[in-house]
Amino acid sequence: MADGSNNRFNSLEDLQRAHVELMRTLRPTLGSGDTSSAKPTIEEFVERARNSGACLQDAAERQAAQNILDYWSAETVSVEDIGKDWTPDRLVPFDPAAGGTSEPSTERVAARLNARKKIQLAAAARLWKDSGQATGYLLNGSALAEAEKFAKGDRDLSDLVFASRSKVAAQRRNMWILVVCVVLVAIIAWLLNDRAAEQRKLAQLDAQRTAVLAERAAERSAAQVDLQETKIKALTQELKSAKLSAPAEITETVSEAVVMDQTKARIAKKPGLQNLRGYIWLGSDAAPNLLDTNGAPVEPSAAVPGNSYSVSKNLVLRAAPPSADYLQSESAGVVPEQSTIKLVGAPVPYKRPAPASLKSTAPAAGAPQTVLQYWAAVEVQVSDQPIVYIEYASANPALAQTMSQKLKGQGFRVAGVEASDLAKGISEIHYYFADDKPATERLSAALGTALKELQWGGVQVPKVVDVTSQKGARNFPGVLELWIDLSAAK
Repeated sequence: MADGSNNRFNSLEDLQRAHVELMRTLRPTLGSGDTSSAKPTIEEFVERARNSGACLQDAAERQAAQNILDYWSAETVSVEDIGKDWTPDRLVPFDPAAGGTSEPSTERVAARLNARKKIQLAAAARLWKDSGQATGYLLNGSALAEAEKFAKGDRDLSDLVFASRSKVAAQRRNMWILVVCVVLVAIIAWLLNDRAAEQRKLAQLDAQRTAVLAERAAERSAAQVDLQETKIKALTQELKSAKLSAPAEITETVSEAVVMDQTKARIAKKPGLQNLRGYIWLGSDAAPNLLDTNGAPVEPSAAVPGNSYSVSKNLVLRAAPPSADYLQSESAGVVPEQSTIKLVGAPVPYKRPAPASLKSTAPAAGAPQTVLQYWAAVEVQVSDQPIVYIEYASANPALAQTMSQKLKGQGFRVAGVEASDLAKGISEIHYYFADDKPATERLSAALGTALKELQWGGVQVPKVVDVTSQKGARNFPGVLELWIDLSAAK
């Protein structure tokens, strides 16, 4: 190691080599806090490093040597010595007689640079090992190329170079994989775009073909338009001549059921009153169909099973509750307005579209889109009094109300009184089920008596019309329809 005196290093390169060798030798001891066993070796190295200043004139070399001296000088201080006055060792002044040169040769400069690089790389390798081989210490580019030159003979540096090479190889592999993926995505996108263009072209051809077929179909059907219009006019006239109209209350209450074919036979009546069970629509909390004993509206959600209520409008009695799709079961009759019903089950809510009337009364931004409609199982006290709907033609509604009061006095339940142009020129009583014929005849007799008492000249006594075999729109069992023109009443 020393070219001259044994108590110093004759060049910076000798000092640096000794520094690296000492670090490798004492690695297990350094940083452990206990350097007592290695202290004599370190002190000897410090003494020789300090005396090496006599051979070093170049300022950079002296600074590099002083850094090494500072490091090992600090290692000589044990834990027990902390707190004592301590001054780091300094290099002795340069002595030309010691054999140093004022200007280092080119070879020495190159060797010095290589030594510095090796020391730096060795330090980097040590930090990498001490950090648990963290990837942040791995090398690449020119640093990796430099390290490969000095890796031979230094196991730690060799391990660092190997790990760095592996990382670079992985990065290159990942880059190629990314490039391949980008190329594949571009190819797929091109294929999809080409396929979409083909699909658009096929769609255009299909649209053109459809247009041609539609034009031909229109030409073929043009000759049938007049015939269809004739049939529609005939059907319209037939419906008008039938003079059938669903009562307004029923249409408003259960729109799905008013015009459906009614095939259920009339429930046989027994003398007196009987209770009938089924399901009725209770309305919503905003528009309830129930009234308490004082005539106040009752929200369906607050209705109590077992309690009795009256209904505020004519309701259809159903054999079963609506399905999940709100499809109605077949009808079991009508529950007239003001009828008393008993709730035998808890009301069941159905989420339904909000009525147009509710939307129109709310601000546009806050208008509800849905509302809960309630149904419940009920027990209805069935009366033997027939239900009558009056459809009249007159500009004076008071005439129809007077007739309604007369019929109520004769034991009939008048569920609705409605003005209708379809009643002009006729005076008829319609019944749809054979069991209702006796009630129809009794209604005809009661009307004859009422007209005599009212002395309405020009109003004819209604005739009974059997429509039990009529197909199409039908009313419910126990419901009679009175169509009467009161325009001539005086």
